[in-house]
Amino acid sequence: MATATGGAEINYGLNKHSHLFLAASSAVFKSDTTVDSVKDKTYAGGTITWDVVQAKPTQGGRRFRIHLKGKGLPDGKVPAPDAGTLTVTLSTGGSSGVPDVAPVPCVYVEDEIP
Repeated sequence: MATATGGAEINYGLNKHSHLFLAASSAVFKSDTTVDSVKDKTYAGGTITWDVVQAKPTQGGRRFRIHLKGKGLPDGKVPAPDAGTLTVTLSTGGSSGVPDVAPVPCVYVEDEIP
């Protein structure tokens, strides 16, 4: 099972960019591994989602870098959450052995400069 590495600080703001790194003990991330979705279903105001800008394996397939772009809160809901749990769904283009990803706890951050 793949897990997040480092402190996951994610920005859900509209068009705001964040990075997430997944890690595994063996080379499970292949060149054709893609991200189907990144969601937080724990927010009481609805599901928070992100667009995936880029995703690629690093360190010989033991790490997977995901570049995200925020879509904002569902229907402009407030209050904004301070933290959440991301569900990351991966797939491959034909290779077997798509790694499961453990839920990713995260802290939400906002830009300090408007």
